Amino acid sequence: MPNWMNDKIRPGRYRHFKGGEYEVIGLGLHSETEQPHVIYRPLYGQRRLWVRPMELFTDQKQLDGNSVARFERIGDHPLQRSGLQEKVAAFCARHQIKAPPAVRLLDLCSELGELAKVWLNGSGYGRRPEDPPDRASWQAELGDTLFALLCLADESGVDAETALDQALERYRQRIERSGQPGSNGG
Repeated sequence: MPNWMNDKIRPGRYRHFKGGEYEVIGLGLHSETEQPHVIYRPLYGQRRLWVRPMELFTDQKQLDGNSVARFERIGDHPLQRSGLQEKVAAFCARHQIKAPPAVRLLDLCSELGELAKVWLNGSGYGRRPEDPPDRASWQAELGDTLFALLCLADESGVDAETALDQALERYRQRIERSGQPGSNGG
């Protein structure tokens, strides 16, 4: 390995200090100066390849009065996102919406509570359990809940579609074994 390559920059996933995620493809040398450059692409949008001098890729930026890395390594491989998860990730990157997984989990719980509230209101707090909720309110809250769930999957490095496929396979196996999808067999 050439001496200009180091453990600082390895292929994998990186997060920009403003929140977007990127895949580092590798390192290359400028043809005239032999200056090392990082070859990378965003994990959202058009995913075009970009090249940045290594010293600019590894430099520090000021964020809320703190010095932070311009790009921080967050994983070995880029997260393979399903269409919906990719759409949410691109939206969050574009609008710099970022939160750690614990905050995303709390947001999801909050959204589930709002979803339940719409159903409770629609049923007259259980007096009319057969009455469906107002469709527009239900759809809006379901959309907020789905957004929160996909944000949680993304922030925790999980491909939601893969997780769903794995869950469906577990349910299929349970139904095959016990006739029920529940983990307790009943």
